[in-house]
Amino acid sequence: MRYILIILAAAAVLAGCSGTVDDKENETAEQGNTAVSLRNIDVITTGNEIQLTAEASTAQEELFYKLEQGEETLIEESSFTPGEGEGEWRKFQLNIGMPDELDSSGKAPIITIYAKDEQGEPVNPNYIPVDMNMDE
Repeated sequence: MRYILIILAAAAVLAGCSGTVDDKENETAEQGNTAVSLRNIDVITTGNEIQLTAEASTAQEELFYKLEQGEETLIEESSFTPGEGEGEWRKFQLNIGMPDELDSSGKAPIITIYAKDEQGEPVNPNYIPVDMNMDE
C-alpha cells in the first residue's frame, strides 16, 4: 500500500510539472514569471541524508524548499539557486539532512519546491515524495 501511495504522489508531481500553460500562468508570466517546472527528478536516501537532483525551468534566481511529513514541518523553508544549464533548464542538487523527528506512521516525507511572488507568498509548489525504505 505504501508503494502505491508513493507512485501516485510521484505521478501527481509529474503531471503537475508538465502540460500546457493556462491563462492564469500567462497572467503570472506577465507579472514577473514566478512559474517553476521541474524535470529529471531523482531522490536518493542514504543513511541520514536525502539527495535530490533535478532540473528547473524558471525565471526566478532563487527557489525555496521545505520538508514536511503529514501536517508537521520537519525542515523549515530554505532557499537555493539552481545552477547552470542548457537553454531554459538549470540543474540543481539538494542535500538535505534527515531530521530525527521522522514519524513512524508510514507517511512519506514530502519535499516541496516553489518560487515566491512579489508579496513573498509561495507559488507553483512542486511536491516530491521521499521513499524511506532504504536498502542498507
